[in-house]
Amino acid sequence: MRIPLLILAALLLTIPRHGLGADQGNPVLVCAVGTPGAPFHEPDNSSRYGWKGLFIDILDRVLVQELGMGLVLEPYPWKRAQKQVEDGNADFLISVPTRERLLYSIASDEPVLKMYLHVYTYAGHPRLDEIRKIATPMDIIKLNLTPVTNEGNGWHKENIDALGIKTLYVPNDGNLVQFLAKRRADIMIDAPITMNHLIRQYGLTEDIVQTDVRFGPVNFHLLMSRKSRHIDLMPKINTAIGKMAADGTL
Repeated sequence: MRIPLLILAALLLTIPRHGLGADQGNPVLVCAVGTPGAPFHEPDNSSRYGWKGLFIDILDRVLVQELGMGLVLEPYPWKRAQKQVEDGNADFLISVPTRERLLYSIASDEPVLKMYLHVYTYAGHPRLDEIRKIATPMDIIKLNLTPVTNEGNGWHKENIDALGIKTLYVPNDGNLVQFLAKRRADIMIDAPITMNHLIRQYGLTEDIVQTDVRFGPVNFHLLMSRKSRHIDLMPKINTAIGKMAADGTL
């Protein structure tokens, strides 16, 4: 799970409506999306935004349907998107509110997405029954298991590597599922919302086992730049997200 690639940075502008859900003169959020990552966001020329995905649906519901704003999406490299928010050139991003990000942004009161991470192993692992009983990262040490993850998985580095659990790293999620299927590692800890899509895509449903063991949740929030000139909109955004959480929409 390469979390930085799932980020959306939003730039608020006051421009006329362009068929995107806001009355003329209302704020229009121009969202910079990182490297495409299904099912969160991926290009779709048939969509009115040019993108489709879970984060797109969330932003559309919160900002357009609930608050009457507009929404425009533009591709951005993740590093530049984050820098835009830090400098106040962009107003929003969707991400995990780490200590570093909270230095330059304010998190929504509630997450827009709670994502749990499950333990996966390869089919036929000789210690599968014991793996299914993992309760804490310390059990990984006790079982002498070797995890594999991708190089951008900050959660793994902070919650698994930090305990001294030796981890193998691969460049991306596609390499990750193939690496585990070839039995080059014992387990991976990742999100079914992304991993199950890739496992099907690579035809590995018979080679990889998803267990019920899970960690998390990893909470994604709307983060508003502290330098944003629209920071006074955050209470309304919080109200909209809170409503969606309460009625089950999220």
